[in-house]
Amino acid sequence: MKSETYIISLCMGLLIAGCSNETENIQERKTSSVEASDFSLEVSAPATVEAGESMQVQAVLTYRGNEDIDLYHGEPIVRMSYSGEEGANEYNDIGIQSTLQPGGKMKAKKTFDVKKSGTQHVSASTTSLKVDGEYIEGKGKEEAVTDDMGEIPKNAAQSELVVDPIEIETK
Repeated sequence: MKSETYIISLCMGLLIAGCSNETENIQERKTSSVEASDFSLEVSAPATVEAGESMQVQAVLTYRGNEDIDLYHGEPIVRMSYSGEEGANEYNDIGIQSTLQPGGKMKAKKTFDVKKSGTQHVSASTTSLKVDGEYIEGKGKEEAVTDDMGEIPKNAAQSELVVDPIEIETK
């Protein structure tokens, strides 16, 4: 009887101790998304960040079509920028071919060092996208496309998916 009481007391103590641990510091995130053709792009970033820390921005491009496809794109497939970052983002413009099945996802992450306080913005877009050799109809870059652009640059720009900027408070 004494050992049963001891075991029950021990189990209750462990249960209480397990339930009273501090919860993880779960960071609130903001999301921006866009859908076009058979694709959706979703980008998420922390809602608030402390100056002097780093933040990770995540993006997921999802294929919503019904058949396997060959997707032609640049690397990284999603390009992200942060208004609080000094200097320009530079990317090598190389072509990649990826085969996607229905529901297939391509993920990208980028870490930014947060130096400035105040309201900042994270922007993101895909590279130009071609499915089976043809540019897709993108969304979000309509204002940047002009009539005096050549046909190929115009088609490439129109095939990008661009999310609305995410506003971030840095303290």
